Amino acid sequence: MSKKQWMALLMIFLVYLFFGAAIFHHIERAIEEEQVKKSHDKRVEINELLNKYCPKNIEEILEKLTGYCGKSVYNYTENEEDQFKWDFYNSFHFAYTVVSTIGYGNLAPTTMSSRILMIFYALLGIPMNGILLGQLGEFFSGIFIKAYNKYKSCKDNEGKKNYSKLEFGKSGFAVRVLMYLTPGFVVFIFFPALVISYFEEKTYDEAVYYAFVTLTTIGFGDIVAGQDNTKFHCHGIFYILYKIFLIVWIVFGLGYMVMIISFITRGMRSKKIVKLERKFAVNLKKKQTKIWCGLHKDVNYLRRIFNELQLSKVKRIYVDQLENEIPICDKPSSSNSFPDLRKLIFGDLALSMTPSPRRRANSETISDKKPVRTRVVSETDLQRIDKEATFATCSPVQRAELLARLINILEYIPPPVDDDEQMTDIDSPVGIQGFSDDEILSSEHTLQWTLGSEQLTTRKPRSRTVSEARFETKIDQNSMWNHEWTWSGPAASKKIKEILEARKIANKDFKEQKSIFPVLNLPKWFKILSNSKKNCRTRNSVSAGDVERAHKVSTFKNNYPTNDVQVGVNMKLDNVMIIIYYGLVKMMLKNVIMELMFFVPEFQQYNNINDIEDEKIQDNNKPIGIKFTGPKNKRQIAVVNAFKHSWNNYCKYAWGHDNIKPISRSYSDWFGLGLTIVDSLDTMYIMGLNDDFNKAKKWINNSLIFNIDKDVNLFEVTIRVLGGLLGIYHLSGDKLFLNKAIDLGDRMLPAFTTKSGVPYSDVNLGTKSAHSPKWGPDSSTSEVTSLQLEFRDLSRSSGQPRFEAAVAKVSEHVHNLEKKDGLVPIFINANTGLFREYSTITLGARGDSYYEYLLKQYLQTGQKIDYLRDDYMLAIHGIQKHLVKKTAKNKYVFIAELIGTSREMKPKMDHLVCYLPGTLALGSHNGLSDEHMELAKELTKTCYQTYAIQPTFLAPEITYFNVQSSDDDNQMDMYVKTTDAHNLLRPEFIETLFYMWYFTGNKTYQDWGWQIFQAFENYTRVDYGYTSIGNVRNTQNVRPRDMTESFWFGETLKYLYLLFDDERKLIDLDKWVFNSEGHPLPIYDS
Repeated sequence: MSKKQWMALLMIFLVYLFFGAAIFHHIERAIEEEQVKKSHDKRVEINELLNKYCPKNIEEILEKLTGYCGKSVYNYTENEEDQFKWDFYNSFHFAYTVVSTIGYGNLAPTTMSSRILMIFYALLGIPMNGILLGQLGEFFSGIFIKAYNKYKSCKDNEGKKNYSKLEFGKSGFAVRVLMYLTPGFVVFIFFPALVISYFEEKTYDEAVYYAFVTLTTIGFGDIVAGQDNTKFHCHGIFYILYKIFLIVWIVFGLGYMVMIISFITRGMRSKKIVKLERKFAVNLKKKQTKIWCGLHKDVNYLRRIFNELQLSKVKRIYVDQLENEIPICDKPSSSNSFPDLRKLIFGDLALSMTPSPRRRANSETISDKKPVRTRVVSETDLQRIDKEATFATCSPVQRAELLARLINILEYIPPPVDDDEQMTDIDSPVGIQGFSDDEILSSEHTLQWTLGSEQLTTRKPRSRTVSEARFETKIDQNSMWNHEWTWSGPAASKKIKEILEARKIANKDFKEQKSIFPVLNLPKWFKILSNSKKNCRTRNSVSAGDVERAHKVSTFKNNYPTNDVQVGVNMKLDNVMIIIYYGLVKMMLKNVIMELMFFVPEFQQYNNINDIEDEKIQDNNKPIGIKFTGPKNKRQIAVVNAFKHSWNNYCKYAWGHDNIKPISRSYSDWFGLGLTIVDSLDTMYIMGLNDDFNKAKKWINNSLIFNIDKDVNLFEVTIRVLGGLLGIYHLSGDKLFLNKAIDLGDRMLPAFTTKSGVPYSDVNLGTKSAHSPKWGPDSSTSEVTSLQLEFRDLSRSSGQPRFEAAVAKVSEHVHNLEKKDGLVPIFINANTGLFREYSTITLGARGDSYYEYLLKQYLQTGQKIDYLRDDYMLAIHGIQKHLVKKTAKNKYVFIAELIGTSREMKPKMDHLVCYLPGTLALGSHNGLSDEHMELAKELTKTCYQTYAIQPTFLAPEITYFNVQSSDDDNQMDMYVKTTDAHNLLRPEFIETLFYMWYFTGNKTYQDWGWQIFQAFENYTRVDYGYTSIGNVRNTQNVRPRDMTESFWFGETLKYLYLLFDDERKLIDLDKWVFNSEGHPLPIYDS
């Protein structure tokens, strides 16, 4: 449509609106005048009645009635000006709300004629309005597209090197869309809201709400602008202009909304969207079918298992005894090599003959009596049982015992065959003398056997015996001994063949029994979970140990659930394992326990199953709890003031977010877990900032939620969030923090479900899934080996050993890997569990805390795990042998790096390495080596020099060292590259100064720390906090980076505060150990 055509249509549309307004005004105004006249008469009548019966309080009554009715009930006077709704402006406004489909509802037709007219008026007006708005939307979209093309052409002329990240990143398109849509929202939503709020005397948020409701044609009608004509007396001619503005604003605003809707519609019609929709629909349908089928199967499996277990406890009564006579089993009685499961102990049954250990397969037992007839229960046989008569005799005690058996059977989940293992066909020649490869002894595990001079070939694995635990086990009492003949030499092979052939014929003659136990196909994640159980047996039959433990357990103990009760029958009948999905079993067990609670006296002391779990945790949970009194000297007061300056601005501009950006007064989110709050908890508690601590605690309770669909770094969340929660839990004794820590720990455990046990680096807390980092297949060595302090403490605090078991496996695995004199590469593959051979060896980034946690784990566990001490001592020896170097001029000691497969020495040291002197001093204090303390002192001097030689007295991120001698008298021991000259407010050297001051009492370390604190004050403090800087080499241009990491609150300021403790008593390092993020955790006895 051309512009002329659009303008012509617009003029016709305006004439149409005026025509409609005139008609509705003519019809409705007359009716309204009659209603107003009647209202006058009623007001006069009300006033007469009030004057007659309540002459004293008439004014008060009229005031209250006016407020209640929403219109005046005072006596009508001749000079009173009536307010009519249906004036011409409001009629015009009504006509447009009809054709635009806004429909506020404040005005509506009241007669049949006006209602019929409105229908036909809308049928013609709505399409006309739609055409106009569609063209208006195209006009706006054309403007935006032209502006964008012009902007893009300008950028193309400048060259791609000048493009910003926002223009070429993955989010570039979305950012550009927002850039172009924002002016429209300002023009049509936010600016009109200012005008509306002024004239309508509404708050700004109400005006914005009205503007949005109007332009989206929602039109609730609770707020309608321009309807109160009494405001003309206040604003005069401006109120008339305001009414005209409203009509124009609605017209153009609706056109803008049409443009947005058209953009969305075009996007939804794209081929990619359609393809994704189809793919999603197909996957959804498949998942729905898979879930339903799986659930249906699992319910049937559980029902069958319940039936079988209940039948093992009670005496069966059959509907027709004649049809259930004991079938004849013509199969010969089993030998000691093939034990009969029916003769083992089950429950309270006594065993009249102790089963002998399994013998070699070249033995045969021949009975001189007729075979004993035994019952074999089939699935059809189960269906003929009279259930009412069978189970009516059960007493509460029997139900309790049955429940105990059920729980312990389902509690044991045997590990399934790993995906990587090759499944053996039943007819393939594997195993030894009738036993499969999985069942033979370790000493027998070989592909070929020879007896004498003859080589034996492997045969088909023996079939399973479908046995039943009987109350009245029948044993051949006449057979007082077994007649065994054993062959050796060439005759043995021949006899073994005969035995296997006889067994094969007997199996064919004997009626095949169908197992009632189903084959469950477990998902891969569950197989991984099951494989982590090292001590689970994989035998297919009931062992004597199982039966003996089953005999000992008769009632359900009060400390359920516990892993101490490992009772149950672990059967594999006809190559079928009893395996239950873990989540379904847990839900089912709780329901069963709740239902049987009425019958079992042992449970009646608990209100629900959670009480049992809470009691268990509480018994193992003994928080230390310490009270702090606040700063005691000027230096500590200065540190507290610095913390308050940062904290108060964080609360004002970044509350609930991960980090504050103090220059722009905004925030930055990394994981969306409020890192600064969690990291600051124990710092505030130690400093005695109780009000701030309580505010943060309230946020933890109400707003810290881990169920978020977002990938987080396992290491960073562990040391910052998990460590922060556990540290403040032990300091304060508040169980709120422990409960949060348990929730977080459960969500991070899936990261350990790898084949090697080495965890993935990234985990999704919402979906509980984990994967390798996006930048490559390997994890950082320091990250996967610096989780142990936190997870071990979580197990000790909660009484749940699964956390410690996961990380202990990692430590043991890394302990067994090959290293270079105790030194490890900085990358390790989570799937293979092997180091990346050619990766760098460094004590800086990605390698640092591995060595730190070797010592601190050893201390945390009461110095009881020797391999941790040995690995630490070997690593320090390797550091002294390969990495300790000295500068050429002043002989400053530093820690170098080994690069690549050639292990070339690189004279470079990260600021992160400055943690090492403190760790060495900690080890020396605990009796490891006095030489370590000497090395710690030398390294502390070097780290101090990295600060002292800079004009800002702040250390760079990385320092390089000169190790080659030179005749140049101006040669420097250290130098810094431009790209490494930034300072992130890191705490490592402050931590070392604290350790050195604590163990030596040398005040020089306090003075060095004060100098660094003054440098922080001079060059990193800004109006709204403290910021990292980009250049430590220039006092005039430090290049503030507008970022405050959470470790500034959690480590740097905390260690400064502890460093300035003159009495060295705030934290007893013989009872506490700090994690890598500076959170104190208690030392245990073992």
